[in-house]
Amino acid sequence: MKVSELKQSYSIFGNKGNVWNNTAHIYKSGEGNLCGTPALSTNWAKIEEEKEIGCEKCLKRYMEEVEFA
Repeated sequence: MKVSELKQSYSIFGNKGNVWNNTAHIYKSGEGNLCGTPALSTNWAKIEEEKEIGCEKCLKRYMEEVEFA
């Protein structure tokens, strides 16, 4: 999923490893990463302007949340 497709209050989050492995997460404002992975590092996905979300667990939960919103 492209970052540009995320609804308001959702953004991309990922450390350097996520950037290198194309596994960036979806971060929900006030809640954290949708998959439950702690967001404790510098947000390299945002710094590097990553365009794609790669975490399958985040993508699944996002689709469920958006479907029922």
